[in-house]
Amino acid sequence: MTGVAPVAAGDGVHAFRRTTGTGPDRLAAWAGGDDPLGEGGPARRVRLDWPYRTARATDVSGRHPELRLDHGTVELDLDETPVFITAAED
Repeated sequence: MTGVAPVAAGDGVHAFRRTTGTGPDRLAAWAGGDDPLGEGGPARRVRLDWPYRTARATDVSGRHPELRLDHGTVELDLDETPVFITAAED
């Protein structure tokens, strides 16, 4: 089953999980205001549930922010630029 659901991520962090039913989930997340394309807010370290053994982050500008996998979570710095997280290809 496919769908989009909000993810608990802390105050001021917006995160959504997209399930596809045919592969790994995907996350979209950003921190700061309600405008996902706003700029200027400070980055904050965020930890999100991530049950996969690999992950890759790509922001809306095509950059790949660093992230860290740690026992079922993915940790990265988020600001007002949306970041998409997917399971990296092996």
